[in-house]
Amino acid sequence: MSESSFALLTSMPALLVLALLAERLIPIAEQWHPLTWVRLFATYLGKKVNKAEHGAAQQRLAGLLALLLVLLLIVLPLVIIWLGAELPDAIGFLLLWMCLRNQHQRKQLRWVEQATAKGHKRAARALLGREVLRDTDSLSAQGLIKTCAELRVFGVVEKQFAVALGWLSGGPLLVLVVRLSSELRRVWPYEQSLTRQFSLANEILFRLLHAIPYTLVAMLLWLYALLRGRKPVRFKHIPHNGWFRPQAWLLFCVSRVSQLGLGGPLKYRGHRYWRQRFAGISAEQAASKLWQWSWLSDVLLLLLAASALFVELLLRSIQA
Repeated sequence: MSESSFALLTSMPALLVLALLAERLIPIAEQWHPLTWVRLFATYLGKKVNKAEHGAAQQRLAGLLALLLVLLLIVLPLVIIWLGAELPDAIGFLLLWMCLRNQHQRKQLRWVEQATAKGHKRAARALLGREVLRDTDSLSAQGLIKTCAELRVFGVVEKQFAVALGWLSGGPLLVLVVRLSSELRRVWPYEQSLTRQFSLANEILFRLLHAIPYTLVAMLLWLYALLRGRKPVRFKHIPHNGWFRPQAWLLFCVSRVSQLGLGGPLKYRGHRYWRQRFAGISAEQAASKLWQWSWLSDVLLLLLAASALFVELLLRSIQA
């Protein structure tokens, strides 16, 4: 293999393509994945330092220190290993592969959808309860399907598209921080009153890192809906009450493309929290539409990787 071919294969876009393929084809048991240990540690840390009787300022300070501790204990050692490795590209590839992890959630959501389609709502609620901290014991078939659709959308953007953009723009360090902020948001939900103040620091970090990925995907889906003959709607006119605004834009565009009803209130520990609802079709019709988002997300990731690889080839040809 020539030196130029090897350099191309170890370029950032090529490693991204390989990591996306590895994430799809190579299974890893959930209990052995490093991100599972991160969530367990963050859950334990949150229970230890976040107390309901503490004031709001004390909870915010505890959340900031907890976030810094997680980043210090996880990111710093990995960055030192990456910088000191003889094969930094191999270490970076492994970190990217781990951070692109979305297999387990896809499998769990597929089981929830299958159980819902068969009328086994109790089993579907139990399976969904493993993926979210919100209350699932009272969800209807419509609610189960809507929640699965939302988790699919957010999973692709946060766990894969944002990670891919982070890899292309900042390398392994940014990839780690992007994925960790998403995992911490899962165990320290900002929507829940008990962790709202505690999770404020991570919520700010999450929004800073994910505003661009969410907006880009929403814009692409907006263009796709326009090509399909949907009436154009300006983003500033999209209601976003109870949502991180780019998330609301994305759900609105997904709803227009797939005609799924998304959003609506949710429950944490028996308390109901209001969120903007995006109108759509019934649960029975929606179940047959879920494949559309899966197809669009795969195409989107492939286009991103292929575009980055094309730019890399173009730059190398110009330099030559």
